[in-house]
Formats: sequence, C-alpha cells, structure tokens
Amino acid sequence: MRRAPGGVPRTLYSSGMSDQALYRAIYCSKISPAASSQAVGDILRSARKNNPAKDITGVLLFSDRRFIQILEGTRDQIDQILKVIGQDDRHYDMEVFTRSAIAARSFPDWSMAYIGEQADITEITGLLTVEDVIDNLRESDGFLAGFIAGCRKQLAGT
Repeated sequence: MRRAPGGVPRTLYSSGMSDQALYRAIYCSKISPAASSQAVGDILRSARKNNPAKDITGVLLFSDRRFIQILEGTRDQIDQILKVIGQDDRHYDMEVFTRSAIAARSFPDWSMAYIGEQADITEITGLLTVEDVIDNLRESDGFLAGFIAGCRKQLAGT
C-alpha cells in the first residue's frame, strides 16, 4: 500500500491553503480478500452515520472489488478520514489521486452517496472498466469533471 509513515496516504495539499477551506479528495483502493461479504455495507453505514457530524459529503463507488471515493469537507476532516481508511484492514493498495481546494461541493446532499456493482461504469464515465476509470483519474485532470457529472447523473436516476 502506498502510505507515508503513520499510515497517511502519500500526497500533499497545495501550499498556502487554509485548514478551514472546502476540499475534495479522491482515492481508490481494493477491498481486502479477507473482508466479509458485508464489508461494503458496513463501510457505507459507518460513513453515513459519522459524516454529518464532521460535515463530510461525497460518493463511494464500488465495482470489480475496487473502491473509488470522493470526499468533500475541511482539510483536517479529510486528512483524518483518509488516515482511518488507510489503516482499515478492509482496504489495501490505497492511492490518493487528488486533494484540492474547491469552491463548492459536488455532493452537498449526500453524507455518502453510493454507486454499487449494479451500476453501468460505461454509462457513468464512457469507459469500459473500473481500471480504465482509475487510469484516467491518475493521468487526466480533465477527466474528473466528467466523472463527477456521471456520478451525479447516476444518483439522480437519469
């Protein structure tokens, strides 16, 4: 797993950003082979229970044993959540793609929206596989806006 000392995934915020500003972080990970069949539901329930008090919003996509998650909130809260996820035995091979300041939330009404196995990745992203999505998130800053729009469209049921 790509972790810095202390279990925090490697990547840094751009310098000069306020800790109270609104941020977005996007990561992917794989579900541990040892994770129970209820692990995804447990993760989702925990996020939906804990995120409102921390003013965290976002979406969790799970497909082909891969998580892709968008988190929105303050820098401190996002750092804490990423640290917890990075130390969670249900996740491995965690990679944070981006952490950046944002002007507004993309998922303001969702403590944690969920897009699961039944979702059509091609419909959401125009790509064939979750691995294609991950490669594009790694390599193309321009892909993110379309990915977010596709997730929002999927959640709206259109």
